Amino acid sequence: MRPIVLFLFLGVVLSSACSKKDDESTDNFQTSQAIITQDSSAITGQLTIDVYYLDAENGQEKEAYNADVYLYASYNDVVTDSTNHTHDLSLFHLTTSSSSNEAYFGYINHGNYYVWASAEIHRIDYEQVSVVQVRPRQDEYFDIKMTKK
Repeated sequence: MRPIVLFLFLGVVLSSACSKKDDESTDNFQTSQAIITQDSSAITGQLTIDVYYLDAENGQEKEAYNADVYLYASYNDVVTDSTNHTHDLSLFHLTTSSSSNEAYFGYINHGNYYVWASAEIHRIDYEQVSVVQVRPRQDEYFDIKMTKK
């Protein structure tokens, strides 16, 4: 009789270890990006990127609206995503609006980041990869100029 009670006790303990609480933590996972707009940290800086393109038809530099802007921690991540035709390894992804060529990333930790900007404009694909440095307590403004792919 004692082994049966022990077996039942073990079964109850094991089944309670797999509670709904574990499942709830995955339900609360946020897929949206949190852009921090106010920060007093000594190790962050603000990053704003203005996106332009060099018009393939007339060679003029123009503002790029509806451009995708991705922020990466390393160049290898850019190469991997480029090879796989994804943006899975990007830290942030923003799209410039139809009335502005600005991508505001808010406050991010200081360091070097890689920016990959791309857009299809008048059925022509444009893109550019560049590096930007974010310094502590600085407002960084960076222009990126895309060229024909």
